Amino acid sequence: MAGTMWDIVTIKGIVLVVMFVITFVCSMLPIIFVKRIRQTHDSYLRSKYHVVLSLMSCSAGGVFMGTCLLDLFPDVQEQLDILMDQSSIMSSFPIAEFIIVFGFLLVLTMEQIVLDYKESRLLSRPPEVQSLLSDPRETRRNLQQQHSLSGISDQPDLTSSMRSENGSLGGSHRGYGTVDDHCEPDDSHMHIQLFDHSIHHDIASHSSLRSLLLLFALSLHSIFEGMAIGLQDSIDDVVSLFLVVIFHKAIIALSLGLNMVQSKLSIFQMLMANMFFCVTSPLGLGIGMAIMEMQASFTTTAISGTLQGIACGTFLYVTFFEVLPHEMNNGENRLLKLLFIIFGFSAVCGVLYLDPDIQRPRCYQPPTVMPHP
Repeated sequence: MAGTMWDIVTIKGIVLVVMFVITFVCSMLPIIFVKRIRQTHDSYLRSKYHVVLSLMSCSAGGVFMGTCLLDLFPDVQEQLDILMDQSSIMSSFPIAEFIIVFGFLLVLTMEQIVLDYKESRLLSRPPEVQSLLSDPRETRRNLQQQHSLSGISDQPDLTSSMRSENGSLGGSHRGYGTVDDHCEPDDSHMHIQLFDHSIHHDIASHSSLRSLLLLFALSLHSIFEGMAIGLQDSIDDVVSLFLVVIFHKAIIALSLGLNMVQSKLSIFQMLMANMFFCVTSPLGLGIGMAIMEMQASFTTTAISGTLQGIACGTFLYVTFFEVLPHEMNNGENRLLKLLFIIFGFSAVCGVLYLDPDIQRPRCYQPPTVMPHP
């Protein structure tokens, strides 16, 4: 028995290291890809890279949508059902849905407070500073558009649609993932400096706050995924669950990296964010191994269900108010983007279908044969 336990601990240690390495590599791939874009001075190639990045972002949106609705939401319901059974509370009130909406409204409130602070700070500047920047009313309008919750536009993006014969794109884009095709090799350094210190006028500009909130939700979700592996008591269960989780986590890490490169975070900040995300699953695995030595209580179940509900609400907000509207507001390649959204969603469906807990739920009990009288 002692040898078996030692083997399980060894396997879990290997799983911990492999999970960290694979997650880190996948989360860094978008940063490397965008760095390659910025080093390319061929306007035609840059425009093609921009299309590829946009389609990959759409696929990430489908992944986030599937993770939220098919993975996190059932977990929240399961945790709260267990909680209701333990407390013997008989109520038809939709507690799981309430906590998810609470998480959604919490994120919305936080972002609106930050936006209001940014608006008031810009509009309170001296007149001479405001005149150098832009018209105050235009500044407010740009800030509101930058965090717009107006959804998907039915108008084509004329700015990005107007191309010159050599394939250059009009308009400015955002964040580290910016591809500015008007930037010539000689003035690239000047453009980067101006870009870093300018007010962004892209109506679909990614918010760094939203990216950090997404990081919080994904990290919280990853902790619970790692805990699921750490709680297994056989080598076969550890390996089978690890294969499902690592494939799912690789897709999520790639999607998170795509979201990060389109935010206003610096390379160092993105690196730190990716490192933080990569350690969450190993941390959860360690927590799960520790919990195996403890008895699950009412308090731990309540905390787990509540945190997962808030994370699910955060997923809802970022997916439907940030990732998908950002891409669908651009009038180019609408049907192709839709196809990639469906592809990302289908990838999550496939991973979840392979999950042993889907094939045989946690509440499954083999039928007992009643003895004949």
